[in-house]
Formats: sequence, C-alpha cells, structure tokens
Amino acid sequence: VATIPYPVDLPEPTGSTSCDPSITVLDAAPFNEGVARVLGGIARVVERYPSLQICLELGERDADGTWQRVDELGLLDRVSSVRNATEVAALASDSTLTILASESWSSRSIVDLAMARGRVVVRGDQAFLTEDDRRHQCVVLEPSMESWSQSLLGLLDDPGRCRTVGTAARDWIGSRNAADHVGRTWQQLLDEVSENVIYPFDSNRTSDHNEM
Repeated sequence: VATIPYPVDLPEPTGSTSCDPSITVLDAAPFNEGVARVLGGIARVVERYPSLQICLELGERDADGTWQRVDELGLLDRVSSVRNATEVAALASDSTLTILASESWSSRSIVDLAMARGRVVVRGDQAFLTEDDRRHQCVVLEPSMESWSQSLLGLLDDPGRCRTVGTAARDWIGSRNAADHVGRTWQQLLDEVSENVIYPFDSNRTSDHNEM
C-alpha cells in the first residue's frame, strides 16, 4: 500500500516558545480507559512540574467524562480546550509534547505538523504502528498511568533527549515530503492501482474484439 504524506513545510527550527512545559492531548474525548490513563499520568507529572500547561482536544460532543476526570485530578486550573486542534494548528503543534490519546488513529496532519516543528509526539503502543512511527515518536509500551507518567517525565526531565527525538522526527518529515520521495510514492500508487488492469484499447495492441 502506498501512502501519500500530508504536505508539510518545515519551519525554521526553534526552541520552546515558553519557559514552562506544555502538553497537547489530541482526541481527549470521548472519555475512555486510554484517556483516563493519559490524564492520570499527566497528573503525576504536574507534581514535579506545577507550571505545566495542558491543552485538550475535545471534539464536538461527549466531553463530560473527560472534564469530570480532569476535575477529579485537580487539573482544571491548568487546562484549556479546543474543539479541533487542526483549526489552531500553529498553536496546538507547538507544545513541548503532543500526545495522541486515540487508540485507533494511525496518524493525523497535526501530528506531522508537530514533528515538523521538532516537537515530540507521544502515543500508546498499537499493532498498526510502522517502524518509522516507532523510530520517530515516543511509544508508551505498557497501558498504565505509571508508564505514561514515566515516559512523560523521562522526556521533560531530559531536554537533550527531547531535542534529539524532535530533530530526528523533523528530519524524517522533511525527507518524507521531499519532491523525489513524493513522486516515487505517487508512481507506486499508480502502479498498484493499474496492476493487472487490461484496457480494451491501448497504443500497443488492438481490441480483443478485433482479433480473429
């Protein structure tokens, strides 16, 4: 299967736009066990980083469970929310860490944008992740609050590691969006679509109906 990459222009590399760390959580609603683990892990991170700011993407409905858990964890005073992170991509893609809470999404344009800016994308382990996903994103292998908090703290506590992962992600997005790579991918897609297709007429043969 050939996948055409989302077109991303690489901005000039910059450091963090804020002295305080920030996390954007994509697909934070509807509330489910995966979202609960992510929020629980973040709550433990706040104990070490009390100035941490959190942005939740909550969609258009079914966000009550997420807000209830945020309240239970004492995070309300540091949480902002957006309906669709793609609509505020310049802001949402510039957090220190971008978490993909969904257990069904393989990729999203906002994820590519964050990686293009040299930000670190963190997600839970899923069977559909590719080798490139695993190499250029931080994958939380165990589905638990403890694993999420350890992974997040491991990144925030080590700015050098964050820069290394982010730079590698940015380089990968750049190479994937290079004109020659996109051209080869389109050619592969066309070859797969046209494989074993026989046209009634072409430049090299006559119609089968005209053959005797």
